[in-house]
Amino acid sequence: MEVQHTKLYLDLAKEPEEQQVVFIRQGEKKATVIEAHIYDHGEEADLSDVTPYFTMRHPKGALLEDKCTQVSGNVVTYEVIPQAAQEVGTCSVAYFAFMDGETVTATTHATTQAFAIVILPNAQTDGDGIAEAYASRIEEMLQWCHDTFLDNEEERDEKVDAAVADAEAATQRANDAAKAVEDAVSGTLEPLFGAYIDQKIIPITNQELDTWWGGGVTPEPGDDEYVAMTQSQIDAMFD
Repeated sequence: MEVQHTKLYLDLAKEPEEQQVVFIRQGEKKATVIEAHIYDHGEEADLSDVTPYFTMRHPKGALLEDKCTQVSGNVVTYEVIPQAAQEVGTCSVAYFAFMDGETVTATTHATTQAFAIVILPNAQTDGDGIAEAYASRIEEMLQWCHDTFLDNEEERDEKVDAAVADAEAATQRANDAAKAVEDAVSGTLEPLFGAYIDQKIIPITNQELDTWWGGGVTPEPGDDEYVAMTQSQIDAMFD
């Protein structure tokens, strides 16, 4: 269903004039859209560097403030949220506020003239609903806290998984070393020394290699250069 817009013409000058009224019914959702044309002393207001907020005080005093996301030129289009239609009665103070930052850091905080919002009774309820205070900025802050907590939890889980994997690898290395020592104690030294020596690089010359092979090859220039080999590679030459 396409909802017709309720048009308001509001001036930042706030000069006294007949108050404009918006009618909604208790319990309505997505049923009222305000199309507010904003002026500054009769001229179209420049809203390019500010954020608009719909602000109202419920009949029994609770405050509602909601950020407006649709702005085109000097027109703010705002769909009234369900939190505004909780309490039957007349809200005599409702307006649009404009800020260029958060409340504590804003250098601009301008408001339009006030208009009234009348919340009509709903035939399906007893009309005794009491509105609670609501501010979209607080909702955004709570959502940010929730999202940040989830992101931190995910990062913590990844670090825990990595630490567990490192610990398991270290345990495996320790078990391998313990097994080599156990074999050495039982009289089998080869695994213990082999595990150590095989990690060492043994430098030998090309000339020594020729001698081991029994080749009797006359050394060529550069034959005295060292060749890096491990113990297991040397052993394999004589198998």
